[in-house]
Amino acid sequence: MLRAAARLQEVRGDTARRVGPFLQSRARPDGGFAGRGDASDLYYTVFALQSLAAIGQALLPTPSTDPAAIEPAAVEPPAEPPTEPAATEPAATEPAAIEPAAIEPAAIDPAAIDPAATEPASAEPAAIDPAAIEPAAIEPAAIQPAATEPASAEPAAIEPAAEAAGYARPTVVHYLRAFADGASIEPAAEAAGYARPTVVHYLRAFADGASLDFVHLACLARCWALLDCAEPAPDVRAAILERLEAFRSPDRGYHQTLGAQRGTVYGAFLALGAYQDFQTPLPDPDGLVRSVRSLRSDGGGYANTPGLPEGSCAATAAAVVLLSELGEAVEPAHLRWLADQVHSDGGWAAMPGAPVADLLSTATAVHALAIGGAALDEVTDGSLAFVESLWSDEGGFRGHWLDDHLDCEYTFYGLLALGHLTG
Repeated sequence: MLRAAARLQEVRGDTARRVGPFLQSRARPDGGFAGRGDASDLYYTVFALQSLAAIGQALLPTPSTDPAAIEPAAVEPPAEPPTEPAATEPAATEPAAIEPAAIEPAAIDPAAIDPAATEPASAEPAAIDPAAIEPAAIEPAAIQPAATEPASAEPAAIEPAAEAAGYARPTVVHYLRAFADGASIEPAAEAAGYARPTVVHYLRAFADGASLDFVHLACLARCWALLDCAEPAPDVRAAILERLEAFRSPDRGYHQTLGAQRGTVYGAFLALGAYQDFQTPLPDPDGLVRSVRSLRSDGGGYANTPGLPEGSCAATAAAVVLLSELGEAVEPAHLRWLADQVHSDGGWAAMPGAPVADLLSTATAVHALAIGGAALDEVTDGSLAFVESLWSDEGGFRGHWLDDHLDCEYTFYGLLALGHLTG
């Protein structure tokens, strides 16, 4: 699939280049890629990475293979925090800032201060009448951070007076307040050489996939395979594949649900892909072939449920590709069934009788026909027009004519279809 999608870059480089900014716009701060919402999702991250690989665009920023490459705790606070650095607060109430200027000067006897003293802190705390300091009388709103001059205040003179009045030393609360909304942290981190979180960091968070379902386990394997790094470690790869095996059904297929008695074409396709991604032989491939063949429909296609009168385009396309990958001959009847499902608008619908053609069914059908050696000449013009009608000036693709959303999944399917139809 990836090689087919990459053909678009050779014949329509301008289109491929316009896809890149859209894909990068779906990158999230945690290093993953979003689907149709704002949060990262492994499923959509797969399609984003495949699309970026197809158009020859590197990830931004470059992933690091060093687990210690990002350490938020190592980021030093800004040299001049945006709020009062020497602020203190009343111990018994909500932390509130107090500045040296808030201490009434009249309460200090000038005669008690020796002008010749070389130590600015020589004034004894006892010279300040604690009763003259009224913490409750200080209005937080009246304290202006800009009026504080840290350079002119000696902590040695301020702290005893503040403590005598019942004020606490600055705490971690004040330290964190200095960062305000965090606007100063990211530039400081980058200046210090720290990288933003990348997809590598995002994937590491899933470890061996203990929290993932079947589909997302397969997505985790595919994401790692798409990155040029040595991760994950062999034991982690083995653990991911072992978790996939838990979804193997008694008929030796794979199902997305634990405990299912029969496998699905979709499950078989994802499982085979995961083993290929980790360059590990698939256990009992003959059993998987038997499971998939048992899902042939009476009409000539394949379905994900046994005994259905008609198949679906995506399941039939997946079966053709999977059986071909496992060294099985592609049956002409399956290719004819796929070719017959094209709509008058040039696209393929999910199944016979579906009212609207969609990009997923179109791309997978065209891909399977090409894998099976079928000629695409008769469908190229109409199908090309259909796929291009789903293209947006923003650089992404939508799923069908009634769909208003662009996403990474359909963008990859757009690249895949165009790679076959223009290559």
